[in-house]
Amino acid sequence: ALALNITRTATVTAVKPSKVWVLDRDVFSMIRMKHELTTKKKYEGFLKKVPIFGTLAAQSLLMLADAFVEEDFEDKQDIIVQGSQGDQFFILKEGKCDAIISGDHGDKVVRTYETSGEYFGEIALLVPNAMRSATVRAQGKVTVLKLLKDQFDSILGEDVRGILHE
Repeated sequence: ALALNITRTATVTAVKPSKVWVLDRDVFSMIRMKHELTTKKKYEGFLKKVPIFGTLAAQSLLMLADAFVEEDFEDKQDIIVQGSQGDQFFILKEGKCDAIISGDHGDKVVRTYETSGEYFGEIALLVPNAMRSATVRAQGKVTVLKLLKDQFDSILGEDVRGILHE
């Protein structure tokens, strides 16, 4: 009820003497806002270290930090699939993944991402309706930050697309 700001849907009754912790809505909201701000600041610091975002103004970085979503992938799980339409951009936070191109002669690893801050899927931000040219597959556990193209466009607009070519 606190998390969703809705009316409680059940009554809890103690069947024997018990001790309980109570957290009111104001305290819960304050803890939640502090956590969100801490997460935004952490992502903002991380994004400052990503070369393509290093020159952005603090306001743009904070807005980007708020838009990125952290996502985990398991070993051999595809993050991007060759031939699919690209509408997301990824920054490697932790782990290792391979870019693989499939063709007539089988699969070929064309790039390995293993340094925190490396990015992939940027063509989706640059070219409308771009199709993925490679599959990016997790090698072990991988954590990425994901940004949707629409969010990128609304936060940074057309002017910043040149940073991805540097």
